[in-house]
Amino acid sequence: MKIVTWNMDYWQHRKEYSISWDFLNRVLAPEIVIAQEAIPPLTSNSLRNYVWREIGKTRKWGSGIFSKYPVEEVQFDNHYLGSVIAGEVTLPNNKKLTVISIHALLEHGYSIIPLHRIFSALTLLLERKMGKRTIIIIGDFNASIQFDKKQRNDSQQNLV
Repeated sequence: MKIVTWNMDYWQHRKEYSISWDFLNRVLAPEIVIAQEAIPPLTSNSLRNYVWREIGKTRKWGSGIFSKYPVEEVQFDNHYLGSVIAGEVTLPNNKKLTVISIHALLEHGYSIIPLHRIFSALTLLLERKMGKRTIIIIGDFNASIQFDKKQRNDSQQNLV
């Protein structure tokens, strides 16, 4: 199975957006795309099944799970709509794949606090799914130990 994750950076690359989806669809040809900072494709393609949420306000883009297979949104106590989305993909063999796309927004210059809140909110969902199916959590966490030097602390160490 071919799965691609991509922060599409829509807000900075609107003009290239159609080209990006075309590249994804024709060149990479994935079965599932887990996207952040994205909007759904403007033209029909093989990834026609999706769950996606806009962040809103000044951000008209968000996170989504785009698939060749049926996908349904999985609800959880999500205080970061559009930044985080969970979906359940039904594969051709009727097995379920739980997919979570995260785009950690910065709050006061940090992503660690939102990430802790996101993972706390995901705890119950993950407990229900553990051992029953494959779970993929991926995205743009905006976290790296390289930020610690710039921020003069060790806050990133907690995640990575």
